Amino acid sequence: MSRLVAMNYRQDFASIPLPTHDVVVRGGTPNEFEQNIVAYNEDQHPQLEKKLLLENAISDLPVIGNYEDRDEMPYGRPPITEFQKFIRLSRIEALASGSIVERPIAKYPLFDHRPFQLNEDDYQRVCAIPKKKGANFRDLPGVRVGNDNIVEWDPEVERVYLPSGKPLVILHPGHDRVLSIRENARLQGFPAYYQLRGSIKERYIQVGNAVAVPVARALGYALGQAYQGHRNSEPLLTLPRHFPVLDPASATIEAEESG
Repeated sequence: MSRLVAMNYRQDFASIPLPTHDVVVRGGTPNEFEQNIVAYNEDQHPQLEKKLLLENAISDLPVIGNYEDRDEMPYGRPPITEFQKFIRLSRIEALASGSIVERPIAKYPLFDHRPFQLNEDDYQRVCAIPKKKGANFRDLPGVRVGNDNIVEWDPEVERVYLPSGKPLVILHPGHDRVLSIRENARLQGFPAYYQLRGSIKERYIQVGNAVAVPVARALGYALGQAYQGHRNSEPLLTLPRHFPVLDPASATIEAEESG
């Protein structure tokens, strides 16, 4: 990217893409990051896509347990959401134009759907968390969270120990395992055909250190528009509807409108 900027230093830099989807807002933004927020103005009311939740991303993946050790397996079920239909396209299909509904789903195995295996103590802690939406370590018996968000043992409840004699306390959102490599990759927007390499830990690190694929696509689109001269002086860019699923006509219209 730095080389591209250096080659085109006489041209205006690409606009920053604006959000395409609604989001779940929790908490506030630290003051030091307020100037770095990319968003629509409060008086603007854009038509955003519906917010994507965890279920939208991973509900089509097979059920696995803490001790799953296969690197490849069949899906066993078709994609359910539009996100899943897109993420499961082959490399060629993902780069083609047209509606994803009309495209056949690629026939290849599911890669990297295996979790980091918890040790026996941690696994028993996770199993003790209730299976309900929003459940976490606060639902464990004997755990109390004060107004200052400090976690401590509830003195009025008898402490619960594992068979090993260790206390029952660990943070987890409510599954009997951690998210698998593929589930984490889904949340980063990695296409299904992309197979990671290395040890289990290394694959988790690769996904965690990566720039989210949809963000990279949006930045690449903005750079491409700037390189071809299809941008105005505005610092922000509205991406085409249903980006990155585009047909040639809508992409051309969008380019002409932003030029």
